[in-house]
Amino acid sequence: MTDSPQPVLIKGRVHPMAMLLLRSADAPVIAQHLAGMRNEADGPDLLARSLICLDCSWLGDRKDELDLPQLVQALRQAGLAPVAVKAPSPAQEAQLPSLGCIIFEEQARALQSSKPERVLPMVVDRPVRCGQTIYAKGRDLIVLAGVNPGAEVLADGNIHVYGALRGRALAGALGDVEARVHCGQFLPELVGVAGVYLTSDELVGRTSSGPALCLLEGEELTILAAPHGMADPGMCGKL
Repeated sequence: MTDSPQPVLIKGRVHPMAMLLLRSADAPVIAQHLAGMRNEADGPDLLARSLICLDCSWLGDRKDELDLPQLVQALRQAGLAPVAVKAPSPAQEAQLPSLGCIIFEEQARALQSSKPERVLPMVVDRPVRCGQTIYAKGRDLIVLAGVNPGAEVLADGNIHVYGALRGRALAGALGDVEARVHCGQFLPELVGVAGVYLTSDELVGRTSSGPALCLLEGEELTILAAPHGMADPGMCGKL
């Protein structure tokens, strides 16, 4: 007699989440602007492969001017996946269950207050190739070669790429705001720390392709020019 398979298994997998900082309370204008950005992009549509968090914190006392159900519906009709809202108003918070969304901010605080204990870093001594995902759970990740386009590296701690970063790198995957991404050549499709991300389109004209250090300063992801082997912000210059 053979045992029947379990109906469900829980597998660890960290999925990138794009943070959209809303600077307008006009849902149609936001949806139209995003559509324009995606149409003008030369590379892959990274938003289409990411979960999305709508950050309302910048709107201040104008939050209730935003028709949140209309915006969520418009994004889903465009093939995007909004799943969370950061800093909603009380009225918007009451709408979240019916929209199939959660509050990001409360979840992030819980994660940041219980940082995982660090162990020895995971070391990868070969190139990370297109289609591969490497996840360093509870520790730092060191890649001695490069990360190719279409590849993804994630870590609960810091990420160090000694070669060229041409794919996606997501440090602080469980909310560690002190995590950093350091690479020998900075050409990413997407780079992020603790839920704050920048895509290649957003980085055009803002960075060089040399060594770089990525870290959070408040709510903003900052990219610094870094000498090879240096991860100290004091030894880096802003790009």
